[in-house]
Amino acid sequence: MNLWVFIRSLKPTQLWKLLSLSIGNLSKIWPTWRATKKSVEYASKYYGRQHQKNTPANAFRHALWNYLIAHRCVKNTAHIKESLLWTKNITDLHEDLFSNSELARAMDLHNNAIGRLIYRDHRNKSESEILEIFVGMTKNSQRVSSIKQLDNVAQDILIYIEEFTPIE
Repeated sequence: MNLWVFIRSLKPTQLWKLLSLSIGNLSKIWPTWRATKKSVEYASKYYGRQHQKNTPANAFRHALWNYLIAHRCVKNTAHIKESLLWTKNITDLHEDLFSNSELARAMDLHNNAIGRLIYRDHRNKSESEILEIFVGMTKNSQRVSSIKQLDNVAQDILIYIEEFTPIE
């Protein structure tokens, strides 16, 4: 994942939105980028390419991504609330910048929120303990096929749209 390729892929309006959010949060850009790369690395390690689809592996990646952003950015801010707000804002913006179906977008936003919740409740755990939590949550994730079903899903359950075959 190349940062410059990503930036060049944005339309001018998208780039402006990203710059507007980032300008007051420059110290969080690098930790966010590193967290993004690490979440993709872990998702690939545990699930291969399955995390690129709307599968439980994708739910894992989104939740872990939010956890890692908050975890890495709090080191620069020393304020948990500020780090969580940045994490929500930047990951919500990501969902706004890249087109997805309404259901896929809702799934991503739901799983992102869970990652932030886990950070808030388990921020002092080691990275290996956090990975165990997310892997366990992925095994217990719930399939949804409509926006309406989201009303019946607990706020601490990862969700997905497509089935997948886990790698062993």
